[in-house]
Amino acid sequence: MSIEMDNVNRPQHYTDGEIECIDALRSMLGEDFGAFCQGTIVQYLWRYKHKNGVEDLRKAEWYLNALIKFEEDKHARCLRKIQGCNASEEEIDLNCWTEDPT
Repeated sequence: MSIEMDNVNRPQHYTDGEIECIDALRSMLGEDFGAFCQGTIVQYLWRYKHKNGVEDLRKAEWYLNALIKFEEDKHARCLRKIQGCNASEEEIDLNCWTEDPT
């Protein structure tokens, strides 16, 4: 693995300790984790031409993938909640379902 990929996927300065920094943030922020990822994506896209070039684009991509997974997981949690209620899928507008069942 190249040094560049280590700086993107598992930077040493975020993995030193018992828990990785991103996992602590995910736990601490809960539903706000998506907004954190979104802001971080913008930060890396904003600066990539002036700081770390392609490495910053890869970091933005990493956070975009984290945001996608977060949203997919949120959708899966909502579906599990829906499956546990008595309403049919036709009665529930999935696009408006935002409550976190956890």
